[in-house]
Amino acid sequence: LLIFSLAFSHYPRHVKETLKNIDRGIYGVFGTYEQVSSKNRGLDRIMQIKPLLLLPGHGPYLKGEEAIQKQVLWTKQYIQDIRSVVKKLYEQGLNIQEVRDKANEEMLRINPEYAQVGAFFDVNPVNAYYIYFEIEREMLETPQN
Repeated sequence: LLIFSLAFSHYPRHVKETLKNIDRGIYGVFGTYEQVSSKNRGLDRIMQIKPLLLLPGHGPYLKGEEAIQKQVLWTKQYIQDIRSVVKKLYEQGLNIQEVRDKANEEMLRINPEYAQVGAFFDVNPVNAYYIYFEIEREMLETPQN
């Protein structure tokens, strides 16, 4: 069972056909933005289907249910942390650029181990950017008392 980080529907037709011929249990899970979206169901889906091999968009492949589950749980925690940071900064009245500028510092206060993640310092502000707009939309949709 293989799971790719790019949604299966985004692969060219000839790639899809080749992959299907290799293994009928190939799934596409999530794309870049969805990785940090509160609406991400890809991580839950990974936990449900319990793959033996995961080919993430970044980093080495993961082999074995335990290793994959550990990474999925870590990723879910990261999403929870980055969303809480962005929401806090948004509620403090910071604009999008200020949130991007402070995202790394705030995340490292929560968990200094994030600094050990290779692309953290480059990717985290980008994630904060997308989450900012998602949180803004959620705040506007939520009825105020």
